[in-house]
Amino acid sequence: MNTKRHRNGGGWLIAAAAGLVLLAGGAAFGDAGAASGSVAYTIRSPKQTYVCCEPLVLELTLTNVTQDPVQVNAPWDIGDGRTTVYQQRPGSEEQARYVPAIFSDYLSPNIVELAPGGAYTVRDLLTAYGGTSAFVLDRPGVHRFRVEAQLAPADGQDAPSGKRPSVLTNWLEVTVRAPEGRESEALALWTEGLKTNGFDLNSFATRGGALSRLLTEFPDTVYAFHGRHKRCTVGGLTESSLGELEDLYLNAPDFALRDEVMLDLARAYRSAQRYSDGAAVLGELLAEYPDSPLAEEAAERKPWYERYAEDAERAAAREAAEGE
Repeated sequence: MNTKRHRNGGGWLIAAAAGLVLLAGGAAFGDAGAASGSVAYTIRSPKQTYVCCEPLVLELTLTNVTQDPVQVNAPWDIGDGRTTVYQQRPGSEEQARYVPAIFSDYLSPNIVELAPGGAYTVRDLLTAYGGTSAFVLDRPGVHRFRVEAQLAPADGQDAPSGKRPSVLTNWLEVTVRAPEGRESEALALWTEGLKTNGFDLNSFATRGGALSRLLTEFPDTVYAFHGRHKRCTVGGLTESSLGELEDLYLNAPDFALRDEVMLDLARAYRSAQRYSDGAAVLGELLAEYPDSPLAEEAAERKPWYERYAEDAERAAAREAAEGE
């Protein structure tokens, strides 16, 4: 499986102001399928229940459904470029066209070759609509999502003027609950801090104010989990990230990015030359999240960490023997 992690580094641009673009109800999509000849398009989320205003973790998977290798120009992100996300909020028949609050300016294609049965997954966070103060998961209830992906014309064919062929994914339903107890106070800091900083999660690592208060006063809430994880990873993982990542790994089981926490923790263990610990975490990631877009990378890293651990043990044994 080819995979791509959510991009959280540089190169982000703030989207220009734009309102919500509304479409008619289900008839707008008709009965379009979720496959385009050789490639099937599906969406999922690593969890089905979110807290109000928590970012939606959305995964778009392209799967080769033929017996031959297929090349595709896969999207870099979800919601801008060649993909469009549509959202249906609780109690509404309208479908809002998602406009990212932050988007990437990618000029180069992302050409991926899929083996027969192979898949490529892109993961992204949907936090808020660009040009508005509207969070994506802004109210309790069942929210529905669907993605439209533009396709390249078939060989020898021209795209209709002003329109490219496209394909629609399955509907994804997630349940949003209201905040409870201390979560309500944390939510107030979360919304204030993100609106002040253009909904840029990287601000947790560089800014103070409400975001710092959220991490200090409500570190055990899902809102702070995102900030704490971001604070560990912006600028690169170091041995100093270990304590924070270990705590998230042990005490944030419902964090939607827990598989990312586990992979980052394994990498931090490697920086600290704790290879056995790193291999163990990677094994747990593979066991708990076999469908994660990070599973392939974890499977590739694990035997190397185990080999490093064996080499370290042999070196320690030799050193001990020479000291006798």
